[in-house]
Amino acid sequence: MREQTFSEHLDELRKRLLWSLASVGVGVLGAFFIRDWLLRVIERPHRFAMKSIHLDSNLYVFRYEETFFVQLKIWLIKNFIFGDS
Repeated sequence: MREQTFSEHLDELRKRLLWSLASVGVGVLGAFFIRDWLLRVIERPHRFAMKSIHLDSNLYVFRYEETFFVQLKIWLIKNFIFGDS
């Protein structure tokens, strides 16, 4: 294996970062299509716990953008746990 120059190392890093970003993007896009199922899976323990102590199990949104960011975090977590989709 030959030694690479500094610019070759930077080029290799750029390629790997772009592939990684594309991979995360594809995973997030895949999770977008199963977002309702993912949200039901994630909120199931919450609903069980709240009903067992006889409290309201509804989830509430306090800020306008919160719904989008919660879904985005779910998609990213799905991508990191299950890998590329």
